[in-house]
Amino acid sequence: MNETPSIEIEQGGGGCRPVITIALMFVVAIFVCGCIPFTVGTILVDQVWFLPADGSTFDPIANLSAVHDFAGRDYDLVSIEAEFVRVDGTMDLYADYGPNVVYRFSREIAVETGPLGTSANTSGVQYETVQVEVAGPGFRTAPAEEGGVSIMPFLGMDRDMWLLTDSLPGEFMPEPACDFARLWGSALEMNTPREAVAIIDYERGEYRFRIEGTAINLRFDLECRLLSR
Repeated sequence: MNETPSIEIEQGGGGCRPVITIALMFVVAIFVCGCIPFTVGTILVDQVWFLPADGSTFDPIANLSAVHDFAGRDYDLVSIEAEFVRVDGTMDLYADYGPNVVYRFSREIAVETGPLGTSANTSGVQYETVQVEVAGPGFRTAPAEEGGVSIMPFLGMDRDMWLLTDSLPGEFMPEPACDFARLWGSALEMNTPREAVAIIDYERGEYRFRIEGTAINLRFDLECRLLSR
């Protein structure tokens, strides 16, 4: 008897984090592509979910709240890395040049390194980091334990947990003060071709805006004021 696909809902940080089971992922694959991936192998069950908005006009800043809900509200923003942002501040995640956004969130975890009463007992803090990638839906491959590759559907958002680290991977960042279209506005004043697509990073206390293959490489402060060119 066939098992009914299920969706698990994990509660955390004041928001729900949907987790799609393998069974449901294959149902989606059949519905979208009309077929089951021809190689299965060993599949790691990642926490995945659908795009929170239209992928052809995806705004990395306008959708930050939805991504943060998926990551977990008990984590704080560390960075946003957006590849191939258009002049209006949006991205076409379905484009064949591979646009994607990587969001990282982290939180402090109190740890003890040894049993109480021993010299190894020291209290400290480590950091737990969650990474959410947003990209166009499709299929992805991963190495299989027995060799070869596994193929699994990618639905638009993927949530991965990093191992605990002794240091924060960057620094905690406030909510962005402006959208990427505003940064593009400053770039256009320097004769940047409006048909280009930019790589924009928001991390370590600033925005960085660059266009590959050109001399455009700008930095902005947290209030979106131009720092250097």
